[in-house]
Amino acid sequence: MKFKPYDPATMPIDIPQRLQGVPEQSAQAAHLEKPSQECRFCNWVSLHGPPCTSCGGIDHITRLADFLRLRGVDQERLQAIATKLAELPESPENLILQACAELSLGHLQTALPLLRRASRGESAASPLRKLLEEVDQHRRGENLAHALLARERGELGDRKIILSVDDSATVRRVLEMAFTRQGHLVVSVEDAEKALESLSELRPDIVFVDFQLPGLDGLGLCRRLREESSTQELPVVILSGKVGTEFLDLTRRAGANSFVRKPASPEILLELLGRLTGNQGKGQEKAQS
Repeated sequence: MKFKPYDPATMPIDIPQRLQGVPEQSAQAAHLEKPSQECRFCNWVSLHGPPCTSCGGIDHITRLADFLRLRGVDQERLQAIATKLAELPESPENLILQACAELSLGHLQTALPLLRRASRGESAASPLRKLLEEVDQHRRGENLAHALLARERGELGDRKIILSVDDSATVRRVLEMAFTRQGHLVVSVEDAEKALESLSELRPDIVFVDFQLPGLDGLGLCRRLREESSTQELPVVILSGKVGTEFLDLTRRAGANSFVRKPASPEILLELLGRLTGNQGKGQEKAQS
């Protein structure tokens, strides 16, 4: 068996050359099939694998559990490879390879947007979309665990725990970025059912919920919260692209504390957070445009 030495100088051009002239769909599919023995990260030819017996990474789409089980990853070496992959022209195959490198390093937060971009146009049943969902759920669980641990240890201080409910991944990321940059803890879910499941143990300081949700919509969720004694005073903000006094009246009758028209700026979101969590139970806030 011939082993190829690792040469980082050739790595950035080796990957696109290998895929040069290959149709995009076929090139992407190559990462979803059974991997070859030659590592796409370091060119090492392994007798057994994956993972690679040289760099320790997994260079193809597989279950998240396989990435989480990795031990003995050459962190410095694989990080250098991931950095060089980020410099390549963006394409589905390069995004997948970069995401696999980040997952091998344990950087789920970094891998998530790469997987999202690579999976555009993919069916929900594709291995790539399944991995994306696994990573997203795992990260959500980590955020929940972090929030619960911080509360149990009394480490929250002035930070707030925020529950974001929106079926749009883009909107969830906008809210996460707006609040986490100020040190707050955000747990994001995509529908009302998951929100109700989270509320039992999360006990957030405020809920931001989209009006249009699959199944039970945002107003329906708000009504459910007002029916429960444990969440009657919980501040709820409805987010929607709808405008007008009629819709505002609907949000008030559902028991929402405020209404925000999308897209909402971080400044408005943070202002609402400060006012509502600092003045719970003091009545309805004015709608924000």
